[in-house]
Amino acid sequence: MGLEKLIFFLSSIPLFVQLDEVLVVENATKYIKHLEERVDSLERRLDSTTGEEDEQSSVVLSEDTKSDSDSDSSLPRILVYISLRDVIISIQCKNHKNIIWETISEVEKQQLSVISFNTMSFGRAELVINILAKIKEGALINANDLRNDMRLVILNLTED
Repeated sequence: MGLEKLIFFLSSIPLFVQLDEVLVVENATKYIKHLEERVDSLERRLDSTTGEEDEQSSVVLSEDTKSDSDSDSSLPRILVYISLRDVIISIQCKNHKNIIWETISEVEKQQLSVISFNTMSFGRAELVINILAKIKEGALINANDLRNDMRLVILNLTED
């Protein structure tokens, strides 16, 4: 009954080519098949994304909670952001010889590929290092572990 109303409606529109019932049904069937294929494709894509990646999506802030920002004892301050396969590491630490290269080296030891980094002097003796990296295929990275490993490397380098 609904199909007949549709055909009647379409035939009442001026300059509209009349469609017979078979053509309407064929077009609707083709469109439904197209939508089913699209759903299957999206489901396969979703299945190929592992649950581990979803679990990795997190934002972890440094554990430093001191409000005295002038105190050197609170350094280094490290922020790690992980979203799927992208990682941003932001480090504020004492400036020390080779600290930039040692930090980059440690990042690469952590199954990360460094995409870019920049450094800025902050005050007289502090340095800010920002690193953008990608997690290597098959690697699992925990933001807390990464932050703690980076903290140990920097503390070892800056010990007097």
